This record gives sequence, C-alpha cells and structure tokens, in this order.
Amino acid sequence: MLKGLSLFCIMLINGKYKPVCMIGQGTYSRVYKARHIEKNYDVAIKMSLKDNSISATLIQHEINMYLILKKNKISNIVGIKAFGIFEDCPFLIMEYLPYGIEEYMASCLPDTQDKLINKMFSLLSLLHNHDIVHRDIKPDNFMISSKGTLYLIDLGLACVYDDCSKKNKNIIGTPLFCSYRIHQPSFHYEARDDNLSLFYVIFYILSGGDLPWKSLCIKDNVKKSEITALLKEHTHYGDYYNKYNNACLQKWVKQYEHKCIQIQD
Repeated sequence: MLKGLSLFCIMLINGKYKPVCMIGQGTYSRVYKARHIEKNYDVAIKMSLKDNSISATLIQHEINMYLILKKNKISNIVGIKAFGIFEDCPFLIMEYLPYGIEEYMASCLPDTQDKLINKMFSLLSLLHNHDIVHRDIKPDNFMISSKGTLYLIDLGLACVYDDCSKKNKNIIGTPLFCSYRIHQPSFHYEARDDNLSLFYVIFYILSGGDLPWKSLCIKDNVKKSEITALLKEHTHYGDYYNKYNNACLQKWVKQYEHKCIQIQD
C-alpha cells in the first residue's frame, strides 16, 4: 500500500480511481498519480495531511481560488475534475501533467524556450488581470501537459489583491525565488513581486540552476536573508550570466534590465 493512502484507498473517490504512486510531497500536502478505472486516463490527486489543520486550511483555500478562476473562465490553470472532503481531509482531483518546465525546456530549441517564457508571463498576467497574485512562483509550479500545453499550478498561497493589503512580516513563497522585497522586515505582496520571481525562475532554468544567492541558507538566518535581498536587488545580471553561451538567457537578462525599473518602482 502506498504511504499515506490508507484512507484514500478505502475511498478511491467513489471507486473511480486507482492509485498509481506518490508524485509529490510538501510540508502540508501529498500529491498522488491515479488512474480512472473505467476511462483509463491519469489524474493527480492532492490531499491534505491527516490531523493537520494548516494543511486542510491551505487546500480548502486552494479550492476556493480555483472556484474564482472557474467563475472568471481563466484557462491554462490546471483543470480541476473534482474536489471534496473525506474524513476532514480536503482533496483536489486535477488533470495529470507529466512534464516539469525545467526538463521540458532543456529539450527545446531556443525559439521554443522563448515562446514558453512568453507564455509563462502571459499566464501570470492573466492572474494579475483578475486581481489575483500567485505568491509562490517557482519552477515546480509550471507544468506541461502531454499535448505540450503550459500550465500554472498550486494556488495554495495565492490571494486576491484585497487580501494582500495588510503588511507581512514572514517570507511568503519559496525563499530561493521570492522577490527581494519579501526579505524586508515588513512588506505588501504585489503583482510586481510575482514578476520579479518569474525572472529569477527564468535565469535559474536557462542557466541550469545558477542564481547568485543559491548557496545562502536564507530560511533561518536574518543576516543571510538581508544579504540575499541585496544580491537579488543589485546584482548586474548581464555581467553575472555573461559566462553562459545561451542566446535565450542573454535575451531575458536584457529584458529584465530593461523592465526592472518599471517593475521595482
């Protein structure tokens, strides 16, 4: 029996799905690949952890965010097939997306990489145009379908602008990719922070995982977090990434330098 699936195996979502394997595990949830028993297609099932109130709250929040997106008919956010609660554990049944953006982009020619990056920005703009900020932009949250369609996933930390008006004192999102502003003692999370995070993600993917602050442990040490913020804000990325013979990377570094003032103001 797969780890953590005892309840799920009993339920099997009314006998419709057969669990295949666990494909992801975070602090507050597990994600399983499962197969529709009758129709023979794959899905991803995200479940909260048993007896974990934070886990349940985050997945219930994610469900609510998907309902907002559905109401506004926003596409290219992973398709939700069903959701519910079993024994106080919220769950989501989603379209299964087999490819991560890093591995997929590594197999693409520069022109295709460039198109994918433009699509990443378009998906993010789509959220922002509907007054939603994602707040956890990172490579793991961009996935590709078997048909080659790009999706933005995981809305567990997303919120509408009105809910972001209060000041935050703790880092939101993944420290490696979050905006330099998020390392400040207090901040308002804004759309520009998503955009800055996406530039970091692009640099990371196209350079094979190189970011100037990657070696810093920024979760537990305030001083290192401050240094990270300075590196993120003041690095001359053109000089830093000049060592890579990657035309697509050089193009997006220039795009960042061109847009950086507007993003940061």
